[in-house]
Amino acid sequence: MKKQLFQFKEVPDDWALCFQDACPLHEECQRWLAGSYAPKKMTVRPCVIAPSVELTGTCRYYVNPEPVTLAYGFNDLFSHVRRNEYEPMQRALYAIFGSESSYYRCKRGQRAITPQEQQAIQNLFSKYGYADAVVFNRTQQTYDFPVALP
Repeated sequence: MKKQLFQFKEVPDDWALCFQDACPLHEECQRWLAGSYAPKKMTVRPCVIAPSVELTGTCRYYVNPEPVTLAYGFNDLFSHVRRNEYEPMQRALYAIFGSESSYYRCKRGQRAITPQEQQAIQNLFSKYGYADAVVFNRTQQTYDFPVALP
Protein backbone atom coordinates (compact mmCIF):
# COMPACT_ATOMS: atom_id res chain seq x y z
CA MET A 1 0.00 0.00 0.00
CA LYS A 2 1.42 3.38 -0.95
CA LYS A 3 0.81 5.36 2.21
CA GLN A 4 2.77 8.35 0.91
CA LEU A 5 -0.16 9.10 -1.46
CA PHE A 6 -2.67 9.22 1.35
CA GLN A 7 -3.81 12.56 2.74
CA PHE A 8 -6.61 12.61 5.30
CA LYS A 9 -7.91 15.97 4.04
CA GLU A 10 -9.09 14.15 0.89
CA VAL A 11 -11.37 11.78 2.83
CA PRO A 12 -15.01 12.88 2.40
CA ASP A 13 -16.68 13.96 5.66
CA ASP A 14 -19.37 11.28 5.37
CA TRP A 15 -16.98 8.44 4.56
CA ALA A 16 -16.89 5.70 7.25
CA LEU A 17 -13.50 5.01 8.82
CA CYS A 18 -12.39 1.77 10.43
CA PHE A 19 -10.33 1.40 13.61
CA GLN A 20 -10.47 -2.41 13.86
CA ASP A 21 -6.78 -3.27 14.33
CA ALA A 22 -7.69 -6.90 15.05
CA CYS A 23 -9.25 -7.35 11.61
CA PRO A 24 -7.09 -9.63 9.45
CA LEU A 25 -7.77 -7.36 6.45
CA HIS A 26 -6.96 -4.06 8.15
CA GLU A 27 -3.54 -3.48 6.61
CA GLU A 28 -5.02 -3.84 3.11
CA CYS A 29 -8.16 -1.77 3.68
CA GLN A 30 -8.63 1.86 2.72
CA ARG A 31 -11.13 2.46 5.54
CA TRP A 32 -8.53 1.36 8.10
CA LEU A 33 -5.84 3.40 6.32
CA ALA A 34 -8.09 6.46 6.55
CA GLY A 35 -8.71 5.76 10.24
CA SER A 36 -4.99 5.45 10.90
CA TYR A 37 -4.48 8.93 9.41
CA ALA A 38 -7.38 10.53 11.28
CA PRO A 39 -6.39 13.64 13.24
CA LYS A 40 -5.93 12.96 16.96
CA LYS A 41 -8.32 15.82 17.81
CA MET A 42 -11.16 14.43 15.66
CA THR A 43 -14.18 13.69 17.84
CA VAL A 44 -17.11 12.86 15.54
CA ARG A 45 -16.95 10.81 12.36
CA PRO A 46 -18.86 7.90 10.77
CA CYS A 47 -17.03 4.63 11.37
CA VAL A 48 -17.31 0.87 11.20
CA ILE A 49 -18.02 0.06 14.84
CA ALA A 50 -18.00 -3.72 14.96
CA PRO A 51 -15.67 -6.23 13.42
CA SER A 52 -17.44 -7.21 10.25
CA VAL A 53 -15.08 -9.88 8.95
CA GLU A 54 -17.19 -12.95 8.46
CA LEU A 55 -16.11 -16.57 8.62
CA THR A 56 -15.33 -16.34 4.92
CA GLY A 57 -12.57 -13.81 5.64
CA THR A 58 -14.36 -11.02 3.81
CA CYS A 59 -15.71 -7.74 5.10
CA ARG A 60 -18.66 -5.94 3.54
CA TYR A 61 -17.04 -2.59 4.35
CA TYR A 62 -13.64 -3.46 2.84
CA VAL A 63 -12.34 -1.02 0.23
CA ASN A 64 -9.25 -1.89 -1.77
CA PRO A 65 -6.94 1.14 -1.73
CA GLU A 66 -6.55 1.68 -5.46
CA PRO A 67 -4.71 4.87 -6.38
CA VAL A 68 -6.31 6.98 -9.11
CA THR A 69 -4.93 9.87 -11.13
CA LEU A 70 -6.91 13.10 -10.94
CA ALA A 71 -6.30 15.89 -13.43
CA TYR A 72 -6.55 19.64 -12.88
CA GLY A 73 -6.97 22.37 -15.48
CA PHE A 74 -6.80 22.35 -19.27
CA ASN A 75 -5.74 25.77 -20.55
CA ASP A 76 -4.48 24.50 -23.93
CA LEU A 77 -7.09 21.84 -24.63
CA PHE A 78 -8.55 23.64 -27.65
CA SER A 79 -5.31 25.08 -29.05
CA HIS A 80 -5.26 22.66 -32.04
CA VAL A 81 -9.02 22.37 -32.57
CA ARG A 82 -10.43 23.73 -35.84
CA ARG A 83 -12.69 26.72 -35.37
CA ASN A 84 -15.82 25.01 -36.74
CA GLU A 85 -15.40 22.13 -34.24
CA TYR A 86 -14.74 24.25 -31.16
CA GLU A 87 -18.36 24.99 -30.22
CA PRO A 88 -19.78 21.44 -30.54
CA MET A 89 -16.80 20.03 -28.65
CA GLN A 90 -17.18 22.60 -25.90
CA ARG A 91 -20.90 21.78 -25.56
CA ALA A 92 -19.98 18.10 -25.32
CA LEU A 93 -17.57 18.96 -22.50
CA TYR A 94 -20.35 20.82 -20.67
CA ALA A 95 -22.30 17.55 -20.79
CA ILE A 96 -19.31 15.52 -19.53
CA PHE A 97 -18.88 17.83 -16.54
CA GLY A 98 -22.62 18.23 -15.93
CA SER A 99 -22.85 22.00 -16.44
CA GLU A 100 -21.16 25.01 -17.94
CA SER A 101 -20.06 26.29 -14.53
CA SER A 102 -18.53 22.92 -13.64
CA TYR A 103 -16.71 22.96 -16.99
CA TYR A 104 -15.10 26.31 -16.11
CA ARG A 105 -14.15 25.15 -12.60
CA CYS A 106 -12.42 22.15 -14.16
CA LYS A 107 -10.76 24.28 -16.84
CA ARG A 108 -9.31 26.62 -14.17
CA GLY A 109 -8.18 23.66 -12.04
CA GLN A 110 -10.58 24.42 -9.19
CA ARG A 111 -12.23 20.98 -9.39
CA ALA A 112 -10.56 17.64 -10.00
CA ILE A 113 -11.26 15.83 -13.24
CA THR A 114 -11.99 12.19 -12.43
CA PRO A 115 -10.50 9.28 -14.36
CA GLN A 116 -13.95 8.66 -15.91
CA GLU A 117 -14.18 12.29 -17.06
CA GLN A 118 -10.61 12.14 -18.39
CA GLN A 119 -11.54 9.09 -20.45
CA ALA A 120 -14.71 10.77 -21.75
CA ILE A 121 -12.63 13.80 -22.81
CA GLN A 122 -10.09 11.55 -24.51
CA ASN A 123 -12.91 9.72 -26.33
CA LEU A 124 -14.44 13.02 -27.46
CA PHE A 125 -11.16 14.38 -28.80
CA SER A 126 -10.35 11.05 -30.49
CA LYS A 127 -13.76 11.12 -32.17
CA TYR A 128 -12.84 14.50 -33.72
CA GLY A 129 -9.34 13.34 -34.67
CA TYR A 130 -7.38 15.01 -31.86
CA ALA A 131 -6.27 11.93 -29.96
CA ASP A 132 -2.94 13.47 -28.87
CA ALA A 133 -4.33 16.91 -27.98
CA VAL A 134 -5.62 16.05 -24.49
CA VAL A 135 -3.13 17.50 -22.01
CA PHE A 136 -4.02 18.64 -18.52
CA ASN A 137 -2.23 21.36 -16.56
CA ARG A 138 -1.30 18.93 -13.79
CA THR A 139 -2.15 15.51 -12.41
CA GLN A 140 -2.14 14.08 -8.91
CA GLN A 141 -2.21 10.50 -7.74
CA THR A 142 -4.54 9.92 -4.81
CA TYR A 143 -7.10 7.44 -3.55
CA ASP A 144 -10.70 7.10 -4.67
CA PHE A 145 -13.43 7.06 -2.03
CA PRO A 146 -16.52 5.08 -3.09
CA VAL A 147 -19.65 7.08 -2.32
CA ALA A 148 -21.82 4.53 -0.54
CA LEU A 149 -21.25 1.63 1.79
CA PRO A 150 -21.81 -1.77 0.21
